[in-house]
Amino acid sequence: MSSSILPALPPACRLRLDRLADRHERDLLELALIASPGDFQILVRLGELYPRLGLLDESLRIDRKLVVMAPDDPVVRYNLACSLALTGDLPAAFTALREAIRRGYSDLEHLLQDPDLASVRQSTRFVEILRLLNQSKRQRPA
Repeated sequence: MSSSILPALPPACRLRLDRLADRHERDLLELALIASPGDFQILVRLGELYPRLGLLDESLRIDRKLVVMAPDDPVVRYNLACSLALTGDLPAAFTALREAIRRGYSDLEHLLQDPDLASVRQSTRFVEILRLLNQSKRQRPA
């Protein structure tokens, strides 16, 4: 639910409504997944919802499944890195980020602001990711 739909509500109330909407959407998507177990778009959306609902292990499971389904998709690899970072597996998160960049991920601004990667950015190894991203951008044709 978009918070802009109900601007007159207090922020705490809007947050509760957003969480309720997220749980409702998750329930519907999980039911849809029973009917279409390999539906890529349903899995992607669940992978976005689960972390917001605090379901980090479920999110990681979904992201690993998506990497198997679309191994060359840089955003899928990036999302896996986010899930790994959120579950505390920083070495694997760095590996997934490097793979995302090798496969074409290039959104530096998002990488620098994504709250899912806060733990990654605090590591001294993050400089390596920035260097790889910069190098990758220079090597790609415009």
